[in-house]
Amino acid sequence: MSFTTSNVPSNSKILRLTAIQHSRTGLLQPEIRNSLVHGRIAETIQFVQDLLAILIILVLTAETFTADSIAAQLGYGVVLLGVAIIVNRHLFGLLERFSDGSDELMLVGVIALLIAFLSAAEFVGVSLVVGAFIAGLGVRRDPAEHLGMLNGLESIKDFFTAIFFTTLGALVTVPTVEVILVATVLAALTAFVKPAVTIALLLYTGYDARPATLTSLSLDQVSEFALIIAIEALVLGMLTQPVFNAIILAAAVTMITSSLSRHHDERIYRVLADYGLLKRRYKNVDERSAAPDDVSDHVIIVGYGRQGRRLAETCEAIDRSYVVIENDPTLLEVLDMECPAYIFGDTMEQYTLEKAGIEDAQLIVSTVESDPLSNRLLMLTEGRNVDVILRAGTVSTALDFLERGALYVNVPELLATEQLVEYIEVLAAGDLSAEELREQHLAELEQQPESGYYTTADEIKAIR
Repeated sequence: MSFTTSNVPSNSKILRLTAIQHSRTGLLQPEIRNSLVHGRIAETIQFVQDLLAILIILVLTAETFTADSIAAQLGYGVVLLGVAIIVNRHLFGLLERFSDGSDELMLVGVIALLIAFLSAAEFVGVSLVVGAFIAGLGVRRDPAEHLGMLNGLESIKDFFTAIFFTTLGALVTVPTVEVILVATVLAALTAFVKPAVTIALLLYTGYDARPATLTSLSLDQVSEFALIIAIEALVLGMLTQPVFNAIILAAAVTMITSSLSRHHDERIYRVLADYGLLKRRYKNVDERSAAPDDVSDHVIIVGYGRQGRRLAETCEAIDRSYVVIENDPTLLEVLDMECPAYIFGDTMEQYTLEKAGIEDAQLIVSTVESDPLSNRLLMLTEGRNVDVILRAGTVSTALDFLERGALYVNVPELLATEQLVEYIEVLAAGDLSAEELREQHLAELEQQPESGYYTTADEIKAIR
């Protein structure tokens, strides 16, 4: 199917809406990868890129390229953004109370918010893409409270994803030699040069080679916003047809290659590191760590999030020596203030574990739900006199880890169910009255207001 300038308006509106739904609905879904350092870095970079893209779209959609027209477009964008912040912080709570726990009402309310922002954008003459993006910012993301709503949005996302790729495929033409050459250059810049630059910048700012590499492999495709900008530029005559066709072709190619690189990201990192293309900066590990050389019979805690903090507090309460491993630079100051012994490095690297005293450790507890990390820990501790407690998202994964030698696998959903069953049994047996159980639970919540995890602190106590 060919694509000419004459059919830009109809096709471009479809692609604008489907692209923004394909990308922005992702902001509303819980991603396990975001609990990892590289996931949070990638999300931050993508958010900054999206904001820059929105600014460009506001400028391009101005009626005339005059200071007043551009300023008006930017002003409308700022106003809509302010409204989204108000909705997120105040009005969304009213929607929660109005829905009274109904996932269906929450989903309808969120869709109504999207329609309201799209209507507002259309009324003031701002691109629908801007309205949809800002609508996504107005919706809170809390998987624990809004899981049903998020699942409903996931279904909507799947619908728009199918439309998006169908529309994108319809824009692909039989390429000329010129288009192939331009598309090859664009794809190479996106799939190779952009990740290389990202790695270099992240290494310069203090991140380790592995999170820097995995982050870059999450950004190696032509984004949906780039396609929208290309459409706007083509409509305005600022982009030629061959270049536009090359951008579409490059986007299609990099979406395929990006899926492959993300699936094999750990393997790609290992290959680059083994061939010396990534410098493993153990000097930074030494300089940023504070662990005694003579530590033994200790606990190694991987990750210093909410669960890691509770485990560290438990070790201190039972007078058990421990070493924390963390690689998030934002936590370095916290580690320095709260932990007497910590290693600032990547647990996937053997040097980091050796620095943490894996040879003399009694127990390794991973608070990170990452299968590659868990597999790595099991491999590195095979044949060693050290027990490993891991974290998994599913029972099947937990069973696999146990068969391979893990001492215990923390499955948060399973632990939550077991705890609820215990409460019901205690209540049914009359060991606690309903009011006593409620007061006990309230006290537990008040003691740990920020904790969203069920930890394995009791398991450490059992190894005293």
